[in-house]
Amino acid sequence: MKIQILNLTEKTLDAVSSSCKHCVYWQHPEIANCKENNNLLTIKKEWLKNVRNEFGDCGRLLSVDDKIIGYATYAPPRYFPNLINYPVIPEPDVIIIACLFIFKKRNRETGFGSVLLNSVLENLEERNITAVQVIARKNSEDNPAGPVEFYLKNGFVIQHDHPEFPILKMNLN
Repeated sequence: MKIQILNLTEKTLDAVSSSCKHCVYWQHPEIANCKENNNLLTIKKEWLKNVRNEFGDCGRLLSVDDKIIGYATYAPPRYFPNLINYPVIPEPDVIIIACLFIFKKRNRETGFGSVLLNSVLENLEERNITAVQVIARKNSEDNPAGPVEFYLKNGFVIQHDHPEFPILKMNLN
């Protein structure tokens, strides 16, 4: 089995076959549910370009045997305007994992999510980022950020509890 981590770029986004390719839920909530908007891929690529220019790497893809099976995006909270619509707000000086998603259920609970998460954390540690947060979801494995249990198993702690959307945090070295 050949496992690779790729940087998410405007070019590598084209290889993503899931709905993550066109999703702008965190970046542009005003148009996120517009199914008839044919420009979502262009909008997503523009967001990636801007964030990469200002912040640096902001996403990872997980490839197994040359097929993309997972996707992650992360950046400072200012790049995710939809955060204001949640009942708990992340700290402004941490990095937010907005999405960490293994596309097919058969590939979940196999360790692939942890491989993808660890690649994100390693990238952030190399850049001297001191903390990362995620708004996970209780009782739902289909949440694009992932379930709370996944992050707890991977060393995160609940920083602000909420009945549905707690904020979890991990301090980095």
